[in-house]
Amino acid sequence: MKSQITPTQPIEISQDEVRFWKAEVRASLKRQKDEFITRIGYERNIRYFEALQGAEGSDIKQLAIVDEFSPSILSVITSTYYQNPDVHVEAANPESDGMVKPSLLYMIQNPDFVPYKLQDLLKSSVRYGMDKSGMKEEMQLADFDLMMAGFATVEMNHASEGSDSAQMPTVDASQPETDVYGNPILDSLTAGIKTAFNAVKGAISPDQVEDKVAQEVQSERIDFTDATYCKRWNPLDVLFDSRATVFKESRFIGKVIKKSLGEFNAMYPKLKGKINATSGALDTLPFAGHNSQDNKKVVTLYELEIKKKGERNCILVLSNALDEAVDYYEKPIVTNNFSIKYASVDKYGRIYTMARATKAIKPQDDINHYMTIQFEHVDRAQ
Repeated sequence: MKSQITPTQPIEISQDEVRFWKAEVRASLKRQKDEFITRIGYERNIRYFEALQGAEGSDIKQLAIVDEFSPSILSVITSTYYQNPDVHVEAANPESDGMVKPSLLYMIQNPDFVPYKLQDLLKSSVRYGMDKSGMKEEMQLADFDLMMAGFATVEMNHASEGSDSAQMPTVDASQPETDVYGNPILDSLTAGIKTAFNAVKGAISPDQVEDKVAQEVQSERIDFTDATYCKRWNPLDVLFDSRATVFKESRFIGKVIKKSLGEFNAMYPKLKGKINATSGALDTLPFAGHNSQDNKKVVTLYELEIKKKGERNCILVLSNALDEAVDYYEKPIVTNNFSIKYASVDKYGRIYTMARATKAIKPQDDINHYMTIQFEHVDRAQ
């Protein structure tokens, strides 16, 4: 049984603060492009893993003749993934190491009660979450990221509704307000209008169809038994603080989220109509088969988790198509540091560490080049 999703309450933010955080997003995107996409070459590493390697002296891509690149990566991933992981719990509160001591009345009412430690309960809960929330599959993808990108990011979070959903009541427009005194003439007119509306309600515009489908179709992940979930994030969709040298110095961490116009309108109904298909900041879906421009466009959102001095972090959602904040609320769940956890194979004072796969490209190119020359000699000999 899925538990209720935690509601959130919005907090105020000025336009000057919105402009400040948008500038931070632009700085993070530039850092990602310079240090990750260009220097490390993550997308090129993915092509090598798929055996789409460049032929020597040619601009076209061809299948590798001898490929030792992919097996070496897979051997590390499989040797890690197919092991039974151990769960280690270290509680910050020293009382968690002691036994739970219920009241005497509770012990009398529940004679079958077995004493336990809170730390053992937490360890069992983590084990249960690993088995039920698809955590193992997410960790397999994280292992792949460690080799191909140099780092991995996994989010451990509790699903929550946006502040719009928390404060906006659900209104059924099909139910008219009840007239206390009753009016037969008005009732007959209302019935006629309702009948005419029902006759033509199937003729709706393409953008209305998109909104209707977005409200009916489950677009978010539902692979958890309760509101707690584990999700690996694509390295290209994670933004780091441009000022932070190492991850612990981060003031915030960002996620790049893409939503269709219909999904955006369903998630943030108060902003419906403020973004349309003609907005210059919108991207086009790469595989859009719709004729309507509204259904071809995608809204790019930047969700920042900002570290506050208080106990709770704040979530800020921004869009380049809007001058105001899409959403801003206090995070309902208290966690250590950020919800997104960061890990890297090599630690030498950089967030974007050089990937092991990038280091293996040069020897792999030498092997392919050598084998290409050998095959050319065989062809000439024939």
